[in-house]
Amino acid sequence: MRFTAMQARLALMSMLLVFVSQVMAGEPEFFDVESRFERLEQKTLGRFPVQPTSFVPDEEPGTTRLPAPSELADSEPSESDTSECRCHNKDCSDTGCCGIDCGDKGCCDDKHGLLHGVYYTEAQFMLLRAHVMENAVGKLSERYEFSPRLVVGYEDSQTIGGRIRYWHYDQLTENLADQTLPIRFEMDVVDIEATSRFGTDRSELVVSGGFRWTDARITLADAPMSADMPGITFAADLRLILCRERCWEWANVAGARYSLLGGDWEGAANGFLEPNHDDNVAVFEFYGGFEYIRHYKGYDAFARIVFEVQNWQSDVASQTAGADSINFMGPGVHLGLIF
Repeated sequence: MRFTAMQARLALMSMLLVFVSQVMAGEPEFFDVESRFERLEQKTLGRFPVQPTSFVPDEEPGTTRLPAPSELADSEPSESDTSECRCHNKDCSDTGCCGIDCGDKGCCDDKHGLLHGVYYTEAQFMLLRAHVMENAVGKLSERYEFSPRLVVGYEDSQTIGGRIRYWHYDQLTENLADQTLPIRFEMDVVDIEATSRFGTDRSELVVSGGFRWTDARITLADAPMSADMPGITFAADLRLILCRERCWEWANVAGARYSLLGGDWEGAANGFLEPNHDDNVAVFEFYGGFEYIRHYKGYDAFARIVFEVQNWQSDVASQTAGADSINFMGPGVHLGLIF
């Protein structure tokens, strides 16, 4: 097919109009050298998996160098960078190790996270005051006496574990109504229980249950009464993080425990309890306070300041002594290691 001169002119003008419209729209196809190199680079990447090099012009004196596009690419942390930067299941690629950037990773090895198998030990030093209703033995001294408790345990990587608790109390309490009738309370309590931990990044709940053995002795007017009481025990311990940095945390702690025991009181009648009586004892325990924990490489150290209350309710005491319970209450300091 042959074109006339008029048709050739019209075709040339149409092509010119299309080209001008693309220029005006700012989208000319292969209009500049940069676009051509861009298309060539894309084809090269598709054919050969090689990272292209970005060229940056030499810096002139007094000017600020801008980073090359390849320098702006996100880089993945190496294994050496993240192996020592664990905190609450985070690594260096997260938004902060222990809440802020990794920085010095030497202390970021938090064992309080939910996916760590750990051993732990805790020594609790308490100042407890024994309290009984005044109509039973008279007004007792309000002095706080030293009482220790030791806790050791283990928790596996699935947050299931076990622990043993031992509490000892052996103090003579003065009777303000009659100085000749002081009363001595002796308590040796062992708990052997299983534990399970639940939680989020800001809170943890440990529930436990198991066996309790209590060796109790009460002496009034040099007449001792004692009972060995086995039973069951259940507890819940709550921890809420208040603030956190890379190597330390402040948290609010609280807990409750219920135990049900049974035994037979034996000994000489002392005016407080009668011998040869089977007893049912329900024990309610509560505590609350604050915890500071410091993260070190390989272990954590923590300290707590708490206030604890125990209420021992006895059927025999309510029948023979006129007082249905014995209370222990006071502040304490807990020191422990997690490793």
